[in-house]
Amino acid sequence: MTDPHRKPSLLARLLLVALVRNHSRIRRELRDSAVETNRLKADIRQKDRELKDNNEELRMLKLEKLERQLEETTKDDRESIHLSAADAHKMTADMLLEVARANAEKDRMKESRDLAHRALERAAHSPSSTANAHSKRHLESHDLDLPSVKKQKHGHKKVPCTHCYQYKLMRKCDDGAPCWPCIFLGTECKRMKCNNFETGTCQKSQCTMAHEDDDFPDASLVPQGHVGQIIGPAPYVPKRVT
Repeated sequence: MTDPHRKPSLLARLLLVALVRNHSRIRRELRDSAVETNRLKADIRQKDRELKDNNEELRMLKLEKLERQLEETTKDDRESIHLSAADAHKMTADMLLEVARANAEKDRMKESRDLAHRALERAAHSPSSTANAHSKRHLESHDLDLPSVKKQKHGHKKVPCTHCYQYKLMRKCDDGAPCWPCIFLGTECKRMKCNNFETGTCQKSQCTMAHEDDDFPDASLVPQGHVGQIIGPAPYVPKRVT
């Protein structure tokens, strides 16, 4: 029989120590495994929450995108309607402007005709019958849209009157006696005689003085002299009535 008071052998003690150590290691491994399991579970729960958050964020992004698309579509429709209204307003404004221009042109022509007829009446009561007849023929040529400039026999340049030269209206001055600017402005129409007034005696091809073969009335001719020009702009004279 074995003696209970006998001390364990060295081998038994070594086995006991090994068992204790192995047990401690297993407990540590189990504890570490439990900790790792808990950590994994926590990670899984965190991933689930993140996935839910991502799904919610994705849903919100889709909703925002749809709302933006709807807003842009509505904005485009509003802009299209606004542009259509603006185009219609512009077309209406253009039409009104054209009508206003046509009415203004009609009024201007009527006013010019009235001025021409009043000038004709003034010329009809002028003391010089020769000048009156010449002026009447000239004004009638305006009303009938006929050229009022006579053919010049000597080939000289157009002869402006002294008033048109002084007030820078040479381009509008015609060969009328009186001319159209003087009729419109109600001024006296005179032309300077060339020093070589008789037909064939003036050798200047660009002479702007009056000559015998220009057929201007004697009452509308004055001796040659100096006429200065104004410094400011020329007065307004409309085109002759057509």
